[in-house]
Amino acid sequence: MKTEILICHTSDQFFEEVHELLGHIEDLELVKVKSVDEILEPSNEETNPQLAIQEAIENDDQTSEWIQTLKMAYPHVPVMVLYAPEDEIKTQLLVKNGAAFCLQRPFDDEFVMDAILQLINIEFSKNIPVGALQAIRIKDLVLDTEVDFGIFTHLPSNKKTIKLRAKGSFVDQDLIDKAAKGKGQQLYVMKSELPAFFNYVRRSLREKGLKNTVSMTEKSITIKKQVQQFIGVLLDADLKDFDQGKQLFSMAENIIEELGIINPDLNQEELYENITQLTERPRTNYNTMINVAVYASVFARVSGFSDEEIHDVALAGILHNVGLSQLGIETARKSTDEMSPEELQIYHQYPVKSLNMVKAKRIPLDEDLCKVLEQHMENADGTGFPKKLRSQNIQALAKILRLAKEFDRLTSLGENLHDSVTPTRAFEILTEQNDPAKGNNTLDFGLVRKASKFFDKKSQEALDKISEGA
Repeated sequence: MKTEILICHTSDQFFEEVHELLGHIEDLELVKVKSVDEILEPSNEETNPQLAIQEAIENDDQTSEWIQTLKMAYPHVPVMVLYAPEDEIKTQLLVKNGAAFCLQRPFDDEFVMDAILQLINIEFSKNIPVGALQAIRIKDLVLDTEVDFGIFTHLPSNKKTIKLRAKGSFVDQDLIDKAAKGKGQQLYVMKSELPAFFNYVRRSLREKGLKNTVSMTEKSITIKKQVQQFIGVLLDADLKDFDQGKQLFSMAENIIEELGIINPDLNQEELYENITQLTERPRTNYNTMINVAVYASVFARVSGFSDEEIHDVALAGILHNVGLSQLGIETARKSTDEMSPEELQIYHQYPVKSLNMVKAKRIPLDEDLCKVLEQHMENADGTGFPKKLRSQNIQALAKILRLAKEFDRLTSLGENLHDSVTPTRAFEILTEQNDPAKGNNTLDFGLVRKASKFFDKKSQEALDKISEGA
Protein backbone atom coordinates (compact mmCIF):
# COMPACT_ATOMS: atom_id res chain seq x y z
CA MET A 1 0.00 0.00 0.00
CA LYS A 2 1.37 3.39 -0.99
CA THR A 3 2.00 6.19 1.49
CA GLU A 4 -0.20 9.21 0.70
CA ILE A 5 1.35 12.68 0.85
CA LEU A 6 -0.78 15.78 0.33
CA ILE A 7 0.92 18.39 -1.87
CA CYS A 8 -0.79 21.67 -0.95
CA HIS A 9 -0.12 24.33 -3.55
CA THR A 10 -1.51 27.23 -5.52
CA SER A 11 1.04 27.06 -8.35
CA ASP A 12 1.49 24.11 -10.71
CA GLN A 13 5.23 24.79 -10.68
CA PHE A 14 5.40 23.88 -6.99
CA PHE A 15 3.75 20.51 -7.58
CA GLU A 16 6.12 19.84 -10.48
CA GLU A 17 9.12 20.62 -8.28
CA VAL A 18 7.94 18.32 -5.49
CA HIS A 19 7.15 15.64 -8.06
CA GLU A 20 10.71 15.97 -9.38
CA LEU A 21 12.03 15.40 -5.86
CA LEU A 22 9.70 12.55 -4.85
CA GLY A 23 7.77 11.34 -7.91
CA HIS A 24 10.30 8.62 -8.74
CA ILE A 25 9.60 6.85 -5.43
CA GLU A 26 7.11 4.13 -6.31
CA ASP A 27 5.90 3.71 -2.72
CA LEU A 28 4.57 7.28 -2.48
CA GLU A 29 1.29 8.65 -3.81
CA LEU A 30 1.33 12.44 -4.22
CA VAL A 31 -2.16 13.94 -3.86
CA LYS A 32 -2.83 17.45 -5.19
CA VAL A 33 -4.62 19.98 -2.97
CA LYS A 34 -5.04 23.41 -4.58
CA SER A 35 -7.14 25.38 -2.07
CA VAL A 36 -7.98 25.63 1.62
CA ASP A 37 -11.61 24.72 0.86
CA GLU A 38 -10.50 21.56 -0.90
CA ILE A 39 -8.87 20.34 2.32
CA LEU A 40 -12.27 20.32 4.05
CA GLU A 41 -14.33 18.89 1.16
CA PRO A 42 -16.34 15.73 2.00
CA SER A 43 -14.67 13.87 -0.86
CA ASN A 44 -11.46 14.00 1.14
CA GLU A 45 -12.92 11.70 3.81
CA GLU A 46 -11.54 8.76 1.86
CA THR A 47 -8.08 10.30 1.82
CA ASN A 48 -5.68 8.87 4.37
CA PRO A 49 -2.57 11.05 4.19
CA GLN A 50 0.49 10.47 6.35
CA LEU A 51 2.13 13.82 5.57
CA ALA A 52 1.33 17.21 4.03
CA ILE A 53 3.89 19.26 2.09
CA GLN A 54 2.77 22.88 2.00
CA GLU A 55 3.83 25.61 -0.42
CA ALA A 56 4.60 28.93 1.26
CA ILE A 57 1.86 31.24 -0.05
CA GLU A 58 2.42 35.00 -0.45
CA ASN A 59 2.64 35.79 3.26
CA ASP A 60 2.90 34.10 6.64
CA ASP A 61 -0.78 34.66 7.51
CA GLN A 62 -2.03 32.78 4.45
CA THR A 63 0.49 30.00 4.89
CA SER A 64 -0.50 29.71 8.56
CA GLU A 65 -4.17 29.46 7.53
CA TRP A 66 -3.35 26.48 5.30
CA ILE A 67 -1.32 24.82 8.07
CA GLN A 68 -4.05 25.29 10.68
CA THR A 69 -6.73 24.02 8.28
CA LEU A 70 -4.64 20.93 7.56
CA LYS A 71 -4.16 20.31 11.29
CA MET A 72 -7.91 20.68 11.85
CA ALA A 73 -8.82 18.27 9.03
CA TYR A 74 -6.01 15.79 9.73
CA PRO A 75 -4.81 16.22 13.35
CA HIS A 76 -2.36 13.31 13.10
CA VAL A 77 -0.69 14.55 9.91
CA PRO A 78 2.60 16.51 10.21
CA VAL A 79 3.02 19.50 7.89
CA MET A 80 6.24 20.46 6.11
CA VAL A 81 6.53 23.93 4.53
CA LEU A 82 8.74 24.49 1.49
CA TYR A 83 9.46 28.08 0.51
CA ALA A 84 11.25 29.80 -2.37
CA PRO A 85 14.25 32.19 -2.18
CA GLU A 86 12.05 35.21 -2.87
CA ASP A 87 9.63 34.35 -0.03
CA GLU A 88 10.05 36.47 3.11
CA ILE A 89 9.17 33.69 5.53
CA LYS A 90 9.17 33.86 9.32
CA THR A 91 10.02 30.22 9.82
CA GLN A 92 9.81 30.21 13.61
CA LEU A 93 6.30 31.71 13.41
CA LEU A 94 5.18 28.95 11.03
CA VAL A 95 6.64 26.30 13.34
CA LYS A 96 4.73 27.89 16.22
CA ASN A 97 1.56 27.65 14.10
CA GLY A 98 2.01 23.93 13.49
CA ALA A 99 4.69 23.33 10.83
CA ALA A 100 7.06 20.48 11.67
CA PHE A 101 9.75 21.71 9.25
CA CYS A 102 10.33 24.81 7.12
CA LEU A 103 12.83 24.20 4.32
CA GLN A 104 13.93 26.43 1.47
CA ARG A 105 13.83 25.05 -2.03
CA PRO A 106 16.15 24.28 -3.66
CA PHE A 107 18.88 25.15 -1.11
CA ASP A 108 17.53 22.59 1.40
CA ASP A 109 16.56 19.90 -1.15
CA GLU A 110 19.02 17.42 0.35
CA PHE A 111 17.13 17.56 3.67
CA VAL A 112 13.61 17.00 2.30
CA MET A 113 13.83 13.20 2.37
CA ASP A 114 15.56 13.31 5.77
CA ALA A 115 12.68 15.37 7.15
CA ILE A 116 10.07 13.06 5.61
CA LEU A 117 11.72 9.99 7.14
CA GLN A 118 11.80 11.69 10.54
CA LEU A 119 8.07 12.41 10.33
CA ILE A 120 6.65 9.21 8.83
CA ASN A 121 7.58 5.59 8.26
CA ILE A 122 7.83 4.51 4.61
CA GLU A 123 8.06 0.84 3.70
CA PHE A 124 10.07 0.70 0.48
CA SER A 125 8.69 -2.36 -1.30
CA LYS A 126 10.82 -2.05 -4.43
CA ASN A 127 13.76 0.24 -5.11
CA ILE A 128 15.16 2.30 -2.22
CA PRO A 129 15.87 5.90 -3.32
CA VAL A 130 19.34 7.25 -2.60
CA GLY A 131 17.76 9.97 -0.44
CA ALA A 132 16.69 7.26 2.01
CA LEU A 133 20.26 5.97 2.28
CA GLN A 134 23.18 7.19 4.35
CA ALA A 135 26.72 6.75 3.04
CA ILE A 136 29.02 5.04 5.54
CA ARG A 137 32.79 4.67 5.73
CA ILE A 138 34.54 1.38 5.08
CA LYS A 139 36.61 1.76 8.24
CA ASP A 140 33.40 1.77 10.32
CA LEU A 141 32.96 -1.92 9.40
CA VAL A 142 34.93 -4.66 11.17
CA LEU A 143 35.87 -7.87 9.40
CA ASP A 144 34.00 -11.04 10.52
CA THR A 145 31.43 -9.15 12.62
CA GLU A 146 27.66 -9.62 12.36
CA VAL A 147 25.60 -6.61 11.29
CA ASP A 148 22.05 -5.93 12.46
CA PHE A 149 21.33 -3.66 9.49
CA GLY A 150 21.39 -4.01 5.72
CA ILE A 151 24.34 -2.80 3.64
CA PHE A 152 23.65 -1.39 0.18
CA THR A 153 25.26 0.23 -2.81
CA HIS A 154 23.59 2.60 -5.27
CA LEU A 155 24.06 2.66 -9.04
CA PRO A 156 23.58 6.29 -10.13
CA SER A 157 23.43 5.47 -13.84
CA ASN A 158 20.06 3.73 -13.47
CA LYS A 159 19.14 4.95 -9.95
CA LYS A 160 19.02 1.39 -8.65
CA THR A 161 19.87 0.35 -5.09
CA ILE A 162 21.38 -3.09 -4.55
CA LYS A 163 21.49 -4.89 -1.20
CA LEU A 164 25.00 -6.26 -0.68
CA ARG A 165 24.51 -7.77 2.76
CA ALA A 166 21.28 -8.50 4.64
CA LYS A 167 20.61 -7.91 8.31
CA GLY A 168 22.17 -10.76 10.27
CA SER A 169 24.99 -11.38 7.77
CA PHE A 170 28.72 -10.91 8.37
CA VAL A 171 31.25 -8.40 7.10
CA ASP A 172 33.64 -10.33 4.85
CA GLN A 173 36.80 -9.45 2.96
CA ASP A 174 35.01 -9.52 -0.38
CA LEU A 175 32.69 -6.70 0.77
CA ILE A 176 35.63 -4.63 2.03
CA ASP A 177 37.61 -5.16 -1.19
CA LYS A 178 34.71 -4.26 -3.47
CA ALA A 179 33.95 -1.10 -1.53
CA ALA A 180 37.61 -0.03 -1.50
CA LYS A 181 37.96 -0.51 -5.26
CA GLY A 182 34.52 0.64 -6.38
CA LYS A 183 34.95 4.14 -7.79
CA GLY A 184 31.97 6.27 -6.81
CA GLN A 185 30.08 3.22 -5.46
CA GLN A 186 29.89 3.89 -1.77
CA LEU A 187 28.43 1.65 0.90
CA TYR A 188 25.12 2.75 2.41
CA VAL A 189 22.73 1.86 5.20
CA MET A 190 19.09 2.86 5.33
CA LYS A 191 18.56 6.03 7.35
CA SER A 192 15.84 4.23 9.29
CA GLU A 193 18.52 1.73 10.44
CA LEU A 194 21.10 4.32 11.51
CA PRO A 195 20.53 3.73 15.27
CA ALA A 196 21.47 0.05 14.78
CA PHE A 197 24.52 1.06 12.73
CA PHE A 198 25.68 3.58 15.35
CA ASN A 199 25.33 0.96 18.11
CA TYR A 200 27.33 -1.51 16.01
CA VAL A 201 30.19 0.99 15.59
CA ARG A 202 30.15 1.90 19.29
CA ARG A 203 30.48 -1.78 20.24
CA SER A 204 33.34 -2.23 17.78
CA LEU A 205 35.22 0.82 19.07
CA ARG A 206 34.72 -0.23 22.70
CA GLU A 207 36.14 -3.67 21.91
CA LYS A 208 39.21 -1.94 20.46
CA GLY A 209 39.64 -0.15 23.80
CA LEU A 210 38.96 3.32 22.39
CA LYS A 211 37.45 5.99 24.63
CA ASN A 212 35.77 7.88 21.78
CA THR A 213 33.07 5.52 20.50
CA VAL A 214 31.33 7.97 18.15
CA SER A 215 31.90 7.06 14.50
CA MET A 216 32.90 9.70 11.97
CA THR A 217 29.67 8.93 10.11
CA GLU A 218 27.58 9.73 13.19
CA LYS A 219 29.67 12.82 13.88
CA SER A 220 29.28 14.13 10.32
CA ILE A 221 25.49 13.62 10.41
CA THR A 222 25.28 15.52 13.70
CA ILE A 223 27.37 18.39 12.34
CA LYS A 224 25.35 18.58 9.14
CA LYS A 225 22.15 18.89 11.17
CA GLN A 226 23.76 21.71 13.18
CA VAL A 227 24.65 23.51 9.95
CA GLN A 228 21.09 23.09 8.66
CA GLN A 229 19.70 24.53 11.91
CA PHE A 230 22.14 27.43 11.58
CA ILE A 231 20.96 28.14 8.02
CA GLY A 232 17.33 27.88 9.13
CA VAL A 233 17.87 30.67 11.66
CA LEU A 234 19.90 32.68 9.13
CA LEU A 235 17.07 32.54 6.57
CA ASP A 236 14.31 33.47 9.03
CA ALA A 237 13.00 36.86 7.86
CA ASP A 238 12.01 37.82 11.41
CA LEU A 239 15.47 37.64 13.00
CA LYS A 240 17.64 40.74 12.54
CA ASP A 241 18.71 42.15 15.91
CA PHE A 242 22.15 42.10 17.56
CA ASP A 243 21.27 39.36 20.07
CA GLN A 244 20.19 37.06 17.26
CA GLY A 245 23.37 37.94 15.35
CA LYS A 246 25.37 36.86 18.38
CA GLN A 247 23.30 33.66 18.54
CA LEU A 248 24.18 32.87 14.91
CA PHE A 249 27.86 33.60 15.56
CA SER A 250 27.77 31.26 18.56
CA MET A 251 26.10 28.53 16.48
CA ALA A 252 28.83 28.85 13.82
CA GLU A 253 31.52 28.70 16.51
CA ASN A 254 29.97 25.52 17.92
CA ILE A 255 30.02 23.91 14.47
CA ILE A 256 33.72 24.68 14.08
CA GLU A 257 34.40 23.32 17.56
CA GLU A 258 32.45 20.15 16.75
CA LEU A 259 34.43 19.68 13.53
CA GLY A 260 37.62 19.61 15.61
CA ILE A 261 39.64 21.43 12.94
CA ILE A 262 41.13 24.30 14.94
CA ASN A 263 43.02 22.16 17.45
CA PRO A 264 46.70 23.23 17.18
CA ASP A 265 47.83 19.78 18.37
CA LEU A 266 46.48 17.88 15.35
CA ASN A 267 49.17 15.58 13.95
CA GLN A 268 49.74 14.77 10.28
CA GLU A 269 47.63 11.61 10.33
CA GLU A 270 44.72 13.52 11.91
CA LEU A 271 45.04 16.23 9.26
CA TYR A 272 44.92 13.51 6.59
CA GLU A 273 41.84 12.09 8.28
CA ASN A 274 40.14 15.50 8.20
CA ILE A 275 40.67 15.60 4.44
CA THR A 276 39.94 12.02 3.40
CA GLN A 277 36.78 11.57 5.48
CA LEU A 278 35.08 14.22 3.34
CA THR A 279 36.22 13.39 -0.20
CA GLU A 280 34.07 11.40 -2.64
CA ARG A 281 30.83 12.67 -1.12
CA PRO A 282 27.98 14.12 -3.21
CA ARG A 283 28.44 17.80 -4.05
CA THR A 284 25.64 19.59 -2.16
CA ASN A 285 25.29 23.02 -0.57
CA TYR A 286 25.74 21.70 2.96
CA ASN A 287 28.53 19.27 2.15
CA THR A 288 30.35 22.14 0.44
CA MET A 289 30.05 24.37 3.53
CA ILE A 290 31.55 21.71 5.77
CA ASN A 291 34.15 20.54 3.26
CA VAL A 292 35.44 24.02 2.47
CA ALA A 293 35.68 24.90 6.17
CA VAL A 294 37.73 21.75 6.85
CA TYR A 295 39.92 21.91 3.73
CA ALA A 296 40.65 25.62 4.20
CA SER A 297 41.65 25.10 7.84
CA VAL A 298 44.03 22.26 6.89
CA PHE A 299 45.54 24.18 3.96
CA ALA A 300 45.98 27.24 6.17
CA ARG A 301 47.73 25.17 8.84
CA VAL A 302 50.17 23.46 6.45
CA SER A 303 50.84 26.87 4.83
CA GLY A 304 51.96 28.41 8.12
CA PHE A 305 48.97 30.57 9.05
CA SER A 306 48.33 31.43 12.71
CA ASP A 307 45.75 29.68 14.92
CA GLU A 308 43.57 32.79 14.80
CA GLU A 309 43.68 32.84 10.99
CA ILE A 310 42.88 29.12 10.85
CA HIS A 311 39.83 29.77 13.02
CA ASP A 312 38.75 32.69 10.83
CA VAL A 313 39.08 30.81 7.54
CA ALA A 314 37.06 27.90 9.00
CA LEU A 315 34.33 30.35 10.04
CA ALA A 316 34.37 31.89 6.56
CA GLY A 317 34.07 28.39 5.09
CA ILE A 318 30.82 27.79 6.98
CA LEU A 319 29.41 31.13 5.79
CA HIS A 320 30.85 31.44 2.29
CA ASN A 321 28.04 30.07 0.11
CA VAL A 322 24.90 31.12 2.02
CA GLY A 323 24.29 33.67 -0.74
CA LEU A 324 23.39 30.79 -3.06
CA SER A 325 20.13 30.56 -1.11
CA GLN A 326 19.12 33.85 -2.75
CA LEU A 327 19.33 32.59 -6.33
CA GLY A 328 16.09 31.94 -8.17
CA ILE A 329 14.92 28.32 -8.19
CA GLU A 330 15.58 27.71 -11.89
CA THR A 331 19.05 29.29 -11.75
CA ALA A 332 20.02 27.49 -8.53
CA ARG A 333 19.28 24.08 -10.05
CA LYS A 334 21.57 24.67 -13.05
CA SER A 335 25.30 24.14 -13.36
CA THR A 336 27.27 27.21 -14.42
CA ASP A 337 27.69 25.62 -17.87
CA GLU A 338 23.89 25.54 -18.25
CA MET A 339 23.27 29.14 -17.17
CA SER A 340 22.44 31.92 -19.60
CA PRO A 341 24.71 35.02 -19.60
CA GLU A 342 22.11 36.84 -17.50
CA GLU A 343 21.87 33.97 -14.98
CA LEU A 344 25.65 33.70 -14.82
CA GLN A 345 25.88 37.40 -14.01
CA ILE A 346 23.43 36.90 -11.12
CA TYR A 347 25.34 33.81 -9.94
CA HIS A 348 28.59 35.78 -9.88
CA GLN A 349 27.09 38.04 -7.23
CA TYR A 350 26.51 35.25 -4.71
CA PRO A 351 29.65 36.11 -2.63
CA VAL A 352 28.25 39.65 -2.23
CA LYS A 353 24.88 38.18 -1.25
CA SER A 354 26.62 35.97 1.34
CA LEU A 355 28.26 39.03 2.88
CA ASN A 356 25.03 41.06 2.77
CA MET A 357 23.13 38.26 4.53
CA VAL A 358 25.75 38.10 7.28
CA LYS A 359 25.57 41.88 7.75
CA ALA A 360 21.75 41.92 7.68
CA LYS A 361 21.67 39.32 10.46
CA ARG A 362 24.16 41.37 12.53
CA ILE A 363 26.67 38.50 12.77
CA PRO A 364 29.73 40.14 14.37
CA LEU A 365 32.59 39.68 11.86
CA ASP A 366 35.54 42.03 11.54
CA GLU A 367 36.18 43.96 8.32
CA ASP A 368 38.96 41.68 7.07
CA LEU A 369 36.82 38.56 7.42
CA CYS A 370 33.99 40.33 5.57
CA LYS A 371 36.43 40.92 2.71
CA VAL A 372 37.39 37.24 2.76
CA LEU A 373 33.72 36.28 2.32
CA GLU A 374 33.30 38.68 -0.58
CA GLN A 375 36.56 37.69 -2.30
CA HIS A 376 36.55 33.89 -1.98
CA MET A 377 35.83 33.38 -5.72
CA GLU A 378 38.39 35.91 -6.98
CA ASN A 379 41.29 34.54 -9.06
CA ALA A 380 44.91 35.64 -8.89
CA ASP A 381 44.89 36.57 -12.60
CA GLY A 382 41.79 38.77 -12.35
CA THR A 383 39.38 36.30 -13.99
CA GLY A 384 37.32 35.61 -10.86
CA PHE A 385 34.21 37.24 -9.46
CA PRO A 386 32.46 39.36 -8.29
CA LYS A 387 35.01 42.19 -8.82
CA LYS A 388 37.74 40.56 -10.97
CA LEU A 389 40.41 41.47 -8.42
CA ARG A 390 44.03 40.55 -9.07
CA SER A 391 46.28 38.73 -6.62
CA GLN A 392 47.73 41.79 -4.87
CA ASN A 393 44.22 42.98 -3.94
CA ILE A 394 42.90 39.66 -2.63
CA GLN A 395 43.00 38.76 1.08
CA ALA A 396 45.34 35.84 1.87
CA LEU A 397 42.55 33.88 3.57
CA ALA A 398 40.30 34.44 0.54
CA LYS A 399 43.01 32.75 -1.57
CA ILE A 400 42.95 29.80 0.85
CA LEU A 401 39.15 29.55 0.51
CA ARG A 402 39.45 29.71 -3.29
CA LEU A 403 41.92 26.81 -3.20
CA ALA A 404 39.61 24.85 -0.87
CA LYS A 405 36.66 25.47 -3.21
CA GLU A 406 38.57 24.13 -6.21
CA PHE A 407 39.87 21.14 -4.24
CA ASP A 408 36.30 20.37 -3.15
CA ARG A 409 35.06 20.60 -6.74
CA LEU A 410 37.64 18.05 -7.88
CA THR A 411 37.22 15.57 -5.01
CA SER A 412 33.40 15.60 -4.65
CA LEU A 413 30.97 13.38 -6.53
CA GLY A 414 29.10 15.25 -9.25
CA GLU A 415 25.43 15.15 -10.20
CA ASN A 416 25.60 11.50 -11.28
CA LEU A 417 27.72 10.55 -8.24
CA HIS A 418 30.95 10.15 -10.18
CA ASP A 419 33.82 12.18 -11.68
CA SER A 420 35.71 12.81 -8.43
CA VAL A 421 39.48 12.34 -8.11
CA THR A 422 41.74 11.45 -5.18
CA PRO A 423 43.31 14.24 -3.09
CA THR A 424 46.73 13.47 -4.57
CA ARG A 425 45.42 13.61 -8.13
CA ALA A 426 43.54 16.82 -7.31
CA PHE A 427 46.79 18.54 -6.38
CA GLU A 428 48.52 17.19 -9.47
CA ILE A 429 45.76 18.83 -11.53
CA LEU A 430 45.89 22.07 -9.54
CA THR A 431 49.67 22.24 -9.91
CA GLU A 432 49.45 21.68 -13.67
CA GLN A 433 46.66 24.22 -14.09
CA ASN A 434 48.27 26.99 -12.02
CA ASP A 435 51.95 26.80 -12.93
CA PRO A 436 53.12 30.36 -13.81
CA ALA A 437 55.90 28.86 -15.95
CA LYS A 438 53.14 27.57 -18.24
CA GLY A 439 51.32 30.89 -18.27
CA ASN A 440 48.70 29.77 -15.75
CA ASN A 441 47.89 31.75 -12.63
CA THR A 442 44.25 31.27 -11.59
CA LEU A 443 45.00 30.19 -8.01
CA ASP A 444 47.87 31.43 -5.85
CA PHE A 445 50.61 29.03 -6.96
CA GLY A 446 52.59 29.45 -3.74
CA LEU A 447 49.62 28.19 -1.71
CA VAL A 448 49.03 25.35 -4.17
CA ARG A 449 52.64 24.24 -3.78
CA LYS A 450 52.59 24.42 0.03
CA ALA A 451 49.36 22.48 0.28
CA SER A 452 50.44 19.90 -2.33
CA LYS A 453 53.51 19.04 -0.26
CA PHE A 454 51.02 17.72 2.24
CA PHE A 455 50.52 14.84 -0.22
CA ASP A 456 54.16 14.09 -1.03
CA LYS A 457 55.48 10.61 -1.73
CA LYS A 458 56.61 10.00 1.84
CA SER A 459 53.08 10.64 3.15
CA GLN A 460 51.30 8.69 0.42
CA GLU A 461 51.39 5.37 2.27
CA ALA A 462 49.60 6.87 5.26
CA LEU A 463 47.04 8.50 2.97
CA ASP A 464 46.38 5.23 1.13
CA LYS A 465 45.85 3.40 4.42
CA ILE A 466 43.26 5.94 5.53
CA SER A 467 41.53 5.95 2.12
CA GLU A 468 41.31 2.14 2.08
CA GLY A 469 40.13 1.92 5.69
CA ALA A 470 43.15 -0.09 6.81
